[in-house]
Amino acid sequence: MSNNSNVTINVITTDQASLNALNSLFDSENNPYSCIYYGNGDHCNAERTIAKIEFWGPRGENATVNTCAVAQVAYLDSMPVAMINIGYTGKSPTVVDNSHIDHQHNVYELAFFLADKYWNSPNDQDLSSLHFITHIAYDALQDCTPEDGYSKFIITFQPDHPYLEAFLKNAGGAVINQENQEELLGKSSFHPERFKLENNQLLECSAWNKTADMVSHEGWHDSHLCNNWVEKKMVVLNIAGDHHEAHHEL
Repeated sequence: MSNNSNVTINVITTDQASLNALNSLFDSENNPYSCIYYGNGDHCNAERTIAKIEFWGPRGENATVNTCAVAQVAYLDSMPVAMINIGYTGKSPTVVDNSHIDHQHNVYELAFFLADKYWNSPNDQDLSSLHFITHIAYDALQDCTPEDGYSKFIITFQPDHPYLEAFLKNAGGAVINQENQEELLGKSSFHPERFKLENNQLLECSAWNKTADMVSHEGWHDSHLCNNWVEKKMVVLNIAGDHHEAHHEL
């Protein structure tokens, strides 16, 4: 990566600096468009930011050099400009789960947030900075040391997301569909209450019925029944072996 002394990256911990950085990024006045496109568009509020610190912070406190499963903030001239989280697929239900008899891959789940000014009608200076910011994100994926058995990253996003699909494909990723699902993630790789493919469209559960009894699926942890599915795209990347250099064109 080319060196730019103005761009740095820090692991998110439980300290005030991490909270301040996330509050700055996940702010609907600072970054209204990124707030719309992150997750299901409901993350930009103080309650969700505090929850991120509580969930991500301890992982950062316990991280060692090149730990994969951490959240990080990229800074440009001391201002937070992007966030990349490499996390686990969450509590049950999960996309790939060790309890499945046909389990082939453990996967990390990615999330990425970029300040609006670097992709929403950026000027020449912003585009120049974006080159270094995206290299930071790429290096976070390329340089981390995965835990035993972990071989993939997945990331899901809204189908009309303005830049993630192009960026991730440029980094060596592939959009999952019914034809390549088994090749990319292994047989029976979706927890039935988390993801499903219908007519080649990926659907992700956005809400579970937590008042009803848990449901069982053979080989998986029991889970709540999904009661709301939303259209998403998923990109799968190998942790090592087939990354390409990520460029700034989004």
